[in-house]
Amino acid sequence: MRSLAPLVQAQILFGLQERCRQGALTLLSELRIIYRRLLAADAATIAGFDDPRFDHRHRVLLRDLQQAVLLAGSSPEDGQRKDIWNTVVLGHGRRRVIDFTGISQPWLRESVKQWTAEELPTRRGDHAANRDLMTLANRMPVGPS
Repeated sequence: MRSLAPLVQAQILFGLQERCRQGALTLLSELRIIYRRLLAADAATIAGFDDPRFDHRHRVLLRDLQQAVLLAGSSPEDGQRKDIWNTVVLGHGRRRVIDFTGISQPWLRESVKQWTAEELPTRRGDHAANRDLMTLANRMPVGPS
């Protein structure tokens, strides 16, 4: 790994540490393929890196490494300021997103985000938050009163 950029080395090592912490098995042969593609692309970071030639196993490994790096630099407060929330950053399980970009009125978008931040910890299930948001959106008035 010495020939990779120092940041990429650190990101891979951190991602592997997080995978180990979660009990995931990482095959050296799969990591080697990702390493070679990163090296060939002269990647400065693993964030956003992709290669269409990766098969499913390599995509999963790369996504796990990228996710670990993303989470290391995120906090729930930072995540809630955005219009697309990553539920892992919010401590709510699997790789899911809650997308508020479909709400065009800024005042309504911020209100729904605040409501979601309060309600999300009480919800369970893969699609509970999105289902509740759709129910809320159908009940809201179209414009400010």
